[in-house]
Amino acid sequence: FGETRGVELGDSYTPAECRAMFAGRLAEFEAGLDRLIADPLEALIPDRSYVGILDWAYNVGLGAAARSTLIRKLNAGDLRGACNELPRWRFAGGKGVRGLLIRRNKARQLCHEGLDGVPADVPFRWEGA
Repeated sequence: FGETRGVELGDSYTPAECRAMFAGRLAEFEAGLDRLIADPLEALIPDRSYVGILDWAYNVGLGAAARSTLIRKLNAGDLRGACNELPRWRFAGGKGVRGLLIRRNKARQLCHEGLDGVPADVPFRWEGA
């Protein structure tokens, strides 16, 4: 599940405990994301789009999300532009990470599916950066 908060090296959890930990953290991130969105009720973000953005926020953290162009575009009403920001978040330690690009392209696709079922343009390609 990728949860590290409150977890020590060597800890062991059952699948049910892991799901419960993940559900609790996901609820925290959902509440945090809703605070970042200028007016969540007015935004009326489609479910699939919201899930793609929530996955991103969970992965990058709410602090980074709050400072992002993605959230600025979302709050400006440019949901398609916000979806297109997702693959830009493919760096770790200043280096492009292929696995992150794959994950972000999947989140971007999900985000676009919420809008109209079809991505607006081709995914970013891996170029090692």
